[in-house]
Amino acid sequence: LGQDFVKQSSLSQHRSMRGNAHTHAGEIYEQMRNAKLAKNHYVQALKINERDSWVWTKVAMIEFYHFRNYRSAKKCFESDRDEAGAHKAHASIAPALAKLAEINFLLHDFQESENLVDAILARAQNSHGQMDPTTKE
Repeated sequence: LGQDFVKQSSLSQHRSMRGNAHTHAGEIYEQMRNAKLAKNHYVQALKINERDSWVWTKVAMIEFYHFRNYRSAKKCFESDRDEAGAHKAHASIAPALAKLAEINFLLHDFQESENLVDAILARAQNSHGQMDPTTKE
């Protein structure tokens, strides 16, 4: 992260290296149970690549479990869902939808929580390659 040529470079390869470095630093800080620094590095990674669904999930989980900031976690999970939906086949979207349903329930948005549970069930039943009802086009 501290290399000047990487920090100042606009080459996509160097941007990717910076994003990966922030993501890895976030993981290390999470393992050290330093949620604040982990979140800071994940946010820096998202500034480099805002379409990284996995990092959105990491930030959402930190907001949910460590800071109990349900509204912020909800926004992050929605960003994760939107990014994953854009890629149609995303293996971890159902757990993110389940956590989003839980957050909506905690925020007393019972209708949205129910809608998300229905979407999860529909996704599970959709085994013939049909269009996923949780994706946005």
